[in-house]
Amino acid sequence: MWFNISTSNHAPDNQEGLSTLVEYTRGMLSACGHEVTASPDLIFKDAINLYFEHFLDGPVAVEHLRAVRAQGCRVGVIATELMVQGTIPYARHGMPYLPGILERRMDGFHAVLPEIDFLWSFLERTAMAYQPQVPVCHFMPFGCISLVPADMCRSPKLTDVFFFGRATPHRVAVVQRFLDAGINIATAGVGFASQRLPGFVINSYIDRSKITLNLTLHAPDDSSVNVDPRFASCARVVQILERGAMALSEDIPLDNPYQPFLASTPVDGLVDACRYLLSNDRWKDQASQNAQQFAQEMDVRKICAPVIERTLAQLR
Repeated sequence: MWFNISTSNHAPDNQEGLSTLVEYTRGMLSACGHEVTASPDLIFKDAINLYFEHFLDGPVAVEHLRAVRAQGCRVGVIATELMVQGTIPYARHGMPYLPGILERRMDGFHAVLPEIDFLWSFLERTAMAYQPQVPVCHFMPFGCISLVPADMCRSPKLTDVFFFGRATPHRVAVVQRFLDAGINIATAGVGFASQRLPGFVINSYIDRSKITLNLTLHAPDDSSVNVDPRFASCARVVQILERGAMALSEDIPLDNPYQPFLASTPVDGLVDACRYLLSNDRWKDQASQNAQQFAQEMDVRKICAPVIERTLAQLR
């Protein structure tokens, strides 16, 4: 099957920011045996046209999708966020939203659901929430396409710990614990001193750090609704593991298929867990073992291909 990834529903200045999602989705679909194209504006009649959820103007989005389907096209949407109880429960700190934008985004998403053929979600709770509303709705795991060969990411280990991601109150407080403990930690992301860095610089930091930290956007009780807002950051965790790096994470009880491949501990134990991994270079062997296990158990050819085939069968 031919899939075309359309990013036309995203602002022109955000196209580059979609590169990680687009490249992963292209790689995943291709690895599973399908042809894939990507474009900010082209629609192909013979392809299944895929959109990443972000519909800030519901009526315009509905009109666009109806026009696409009028050409005989199939349409799918990929939900990348945790969307439950009609909202994104971590948007208060996790997204740079002006007042009213979140409501517009959710309204637009709900408006397009009747206009699409299927919905995939990178997070299981989102898929479960929308299965009653969309006839074809599946959890699409964010897995491993391939490990980066070790001889392509050699680097001196200049930093003990690295964290990258948007600075939220929860994350800033955890990073401060490492600083107070005298651990050499580097950060990158909007809100931190270094701000957002290019992807090649992030990869360099991962390679030159002994441990890369994974933190949720919010603490478990810091949500706009009565729901645990924590989930594993799919793209971040996969990026760390595919580079064979040691991933240390706070405990994440939901939407976390990566649990077996992470060193996890409650937030209060992260500093001590870090010291343990750093002592006698314990992080080295564990990082390699985790990466190999991740590549075997979460190969997209094993975990994503069945979802694709099930979806296509339901569309026939």
